[in-house]
Amino acid sequence: MLLMGLSYMPVERLIEKGYCADLSQSADIMEKVSAMYPEVVEPLMVDGKLYGVPVGMSGTCYGVNMELWESLGLTEDDLPTSLPELYDFAANWVWDYGEDHPEISLFDLGSYSSQLLYSLLLNDYIAYMQKQGGELVFDTPVFRRLMEGFSAIDFEEILSVQDQDEDTYWTPNALFSTSMSVGYLGYQDERFQPLYLSLEEGGEPFIGMNLNVMTINPRTKRMDQALLYVSEYLDNLDKTSANIVLFPDHNDPVENDYYQSNLEDMQESLAKMQESLENASEENRAEIEQQIQWQEESIADWENYRYSVTAEQIADYRENVAPLIYVIRQNVFLNADTSATSEINKLLMQYIEGAVNLDSLVRELDQRVRLMQLEDQ
Repeated sequence: MLLMGLSYMPVERLIEKGYCADLSQSADIMEKVSAMYPEVVEPLMVDGKLYGVPVGMSGTCYGVNMELWESLGLTEDDLPTSLPELYDFAANWVWDYGEDHPEISLFDLGSYSSQLLYSLLLNDYIAYMQKQGGELVFDTPVFRRLMEGFSAIDFEEILSVQDQDEDTYWTPNALFSTSMSVGYLGYQDERFQPLYLSLEEGGEPFIGMNLNVMTINPRTKRMDQALLYVSEYLDNLDKTSANIVLFPDHNDPVENDYYQSNLEDMQESLAKMQESLENASEENRAEIEQQIQWQEESIADWENYRYSVTAEQIADYRENVAPLIYVIRQNVFLNADTSATSEINKLLMQYIEGAVNLDSLVRELDQRVRLMQLEDQ
């Protein structure tokens, strides 16, 4: 049994070389997988046969703190809808808002924001090119616009006007989140509203998702037990995540594991208070009545915490997130050895620092990618 991430493990190659068992022999597994979103199953199907099962999916997107956004006099209509628009806002932040609002941090990772944004740019662009169905090339208008926008952001200047330690890793009063969780519906940062951005002005937004898959060694001597294990695994996926995001028809709200037991404890305590009130002296009655009132209010308030994932959250995912999902495959950057990837990172940093121009950057990147593709064959 192997548990792998589709975006960083050579799953497709393992299937091609015969290292993954054909799971189509199990009618039970096929029935369960047929209930999933087709796009999460498609990478694991070859010639109508299934060679692995999706068992988890997650990703990230940008987010905005709407309370802080509106405190700047901005509205929902002013929100960026593309990555270049976000970069333009960041490039003008100090002049437009930052100097007057030192209490607001532009991004949530302080002095580390530039490294993360740069990494996200590269990952998003690679996923974008995969989604387009073409080869990975960097000499495109989309990549040029992204790099021009990113390099226009002066991160040191942004940090200089913020009321925070420059070495801070995480900033609590951030306008933008760089890594809102997508796929774990029970773990949402309620301060932020998701921003689903396209990579070009007027383009379609998408969310690159990492898919975890389970495969079986075709040479196992216990195939029946292995197939049963996979089937049972699919019946016990994470209730707040995989069981929802992989299956379009799994729409029941997920109750908090501790809701019923805590409710029973509170009700038992309330019953004891009510019993003690019956036998209480006159001088103690007022205090016990107050305790009863507080306990009744606590029980009523506990209803607000009944669900780890509400029906509304699931409906929002179906309507606003699921249509944007793109399952990321492995790419040459993740296939490459550490030294090759390091060279590419160094080249990108040279551009950001002004040591090479954009034409040189894209030419060098495309040459490196072609070399990596040849070495990977």
